Amino acid sequence: MTRKIGTQTPEELERINPMAAGAMDLRWQYTRGGKTLWHYTSQSGLLGIFDRTHPTIRLGDVRYMNDARELLLATELFRQRLAAFEPGLSTAEHRFLMSLHEAMTPRLPPPNTPYYLGDPGTEIGLGVFAFCCSEEKDDLNQWRGYGSGTAGYAIGFDTVHLDNLATASDCMLVQCIYDEGDQVLLVNDAIAEALARFRQLTDTEREEGSTVQGTLMWAYMHTYLALAARLKDKSFAHEKEWRVISQPMPMSDERLRVRAGTVMPVPYMCLDIAAYEAELLQDSVWGDSAVRGTLRNLLVNPFFDVVIGPNGYYGLARESMSALLGRRLYGMRLHRSRVPYRPL
Repeated sequence: MTRKIGTQTPEELERINPMAAGAMDLRWQYTRGGKTLWHYTSQSGLLGIFDRTHPTIRLGDVRYMNDARELLLATELFRQRLAAFEPGLSTAEHRFLMSLHEAMTPRLPPPNTPYYLGDPGTEIGLGVFAFCCSEEKDDLNQWRGYGSGTAGYAIGFDTVHLDNLATASDCMLVQCIYDEGDQVLLVNDAIAEALARFRQLTDTEREEGSTVQGTLMWAYMHTYLALAARLKDKSFAHEKEWRVISQPMPMSDERLRVRAGTVMPVPYMCLDIAAYEAELLQDSVWGDSAVRGTLRNLLVNPFFDVVIGPNGYYGLARESMSALLGRRLYGMRLHRSRVPYRPL
């Protein structure tokens, strides 16, 4: 009988390798007690995440994602909710909030007008970058939308490791919000917080163009854009999405890269999985290299499972995954999609 690597129970492993058994037992307990989030991706994304020498995950600029209202939904809500606050606002407070709204609205150059990089009149501003996951393990819509149809993969991320990786990279793991009532409450809270901070300023500091007010606007922009990246149109609620989101950053940031997109180049940034794992795995802690390799893949590995998308070549796809994953395969499980999908 052929043994499937990575699917052994603690009892089976104990007969194979007593050292690995204890680690796997901890891992199984940990898996049952936590949540796994699934990242649907193409073969290109899969190869980047499991690269042998420099594994990374890509955070794409949310403005270039398939939801055409990314960030705009929050900006529209902000403008709508201002009406509820306006009766009690002073002239200075109203001007401050309108300045915030204008700063959050992308300013694009008019059609057929030359665009000069760095021109303050056409500066697009800040970008927020996100790595998207779902609570759904094997979902037809997401195979078609994000998994290249029959050539995709869904990678299961352990939430604790993913959250730690995000935090170490000055990012955060958040759940997307689809309910319109919840969105309104959050935007109301954000406006109230901005007003409360503005009202703490002196009359001189409240003057338009003051350095202190500019600093407050910049800080609030970061807070609000992080919130905006969580607000999604209810049409996408079935995706049950979670995101690792970055701090807002200028588009001139040296950490940004660009990949080819369907219509235009798409900016993205990377989180270094190898650096995160290296920090967790110290030679002095794990001892001998052979034992260290086993324990590393059982406890430090941020991935739990991989689902091979719907295709007619599961056996070959499984073999290629074994070659790609190498030692990472130990402690992981490969699954076959149960969705009977084929493109016609």
